[in-house]
Amino acid sequence: MFGPDTVRVDSAAEFRTVTTDPEADLITYAFAWGDGDSVTAPGYASGDTARMLHAWSGTGEYQVRTTASDVAGHKSPWSPPHAVVVVP
Repeated sequence: MFGPDTVRVDSAAEFRTVTTDPEADLITYAFAWGDGDSVTAPGYASGDTARMLHAWSGTGEYQVRTTASDVAGHKSPWSPPHAVVVVP
C-alpha cells in the first residue's frame, strides 16, 4: 500500500494498492483507516491499482491497512500497517 505519511485534519489523502490474482479473477479491496472507518472497493481487474480517498477528523497517528479478496473467496492477509500522522 502506498500513501502519505502526514496529512492535515479534514483533508482527503489518496492511498493506493495493487495485487494480482493467479486466475485473473476480479478483486475486491478493503481499506481500514485506523479510526473505526473502513471501505470496500469491488470490481478491480487483476493488476489494476485501487485508489481510495480518506480524511480524518481528529489529529493523531492512525494505522491504515488493506486486504484483497477475489470472487472465488480467496483472501490475502492484511497488509502491514502504514502509519499516518494527522496534523492540525
